[in-house]
Amino acid sequence: MPRLYRMLEQEGVEYTIGLITNNRLRAYANSAIEKARRIFHEERQPIQFFGTVSHRAGSWLRSRKVVYKAEIMPQGENRRFIVTNREGKLKEIYSFYRSRGNAENWIKDLKNALKSDRTSCHSFMANFFRLLEHSLAYILLDHLHRRAVSADIRKMQFDTLRLKLIKIGAFVEESVQRIVIHLPECYPWKKTFVLIAKALSPPLGT
Repeated sequence: MPRLYRMLEQEGVEYTIGLITNNRLRAYANSAIEKARRIFHEERQPIQFFGTVSHRAGSWLRSRKVVYKAEIMPQGENRRFIVTNREGKLKEIYSFYRSRGNAENWIKDLKNALKSDRTSCHSFMANFFRLLEHSLAYILLDHLHRRAVSADIRKMQFDTLRLKLIKIGAFVEESVQRIVIHLPECYPWKKTFVLIAKALSPPLGT
């Protein structure tokens, strides 16, 4: 949406956004595709080139920088286009765009594991507050995830982490000087729970 670009630019936010391929964009990468195809026929190895053009879509008020990838693989050709205001080497800009998959996984964790889409209240502010609570819970769970000491835990998605380390039965014994959590003897993740609890504990004397 053109107004999204304008808002990001007005606020000084760097962006890298994928574009839907059309014939006009495809034409920008024609020479690079032909060059990649010649090299591929000689070396029989996937080859890719990156380029940039100043492009103005019909709905844009001005031109913007478009970075394209022209790639030839055994499966065929691959052209991709992104619009960006980032500076740097074209390959690095495109690599940054490819890392969006991580962001999609984070959004998946927020939505699926923490149920952030439960905004069924009748007022906007009530739903806004519920989403804020879910976001704060995400920060806490992300901190737990980052401090996990087991390689198996690091690979877990948030919903699995929540079920195995948080949503468990325990007896809490509270006294004046301390709080003791009694885990069941049959709890299979007890050792991991203790290791992570120690990793999260502040150093003695603080």
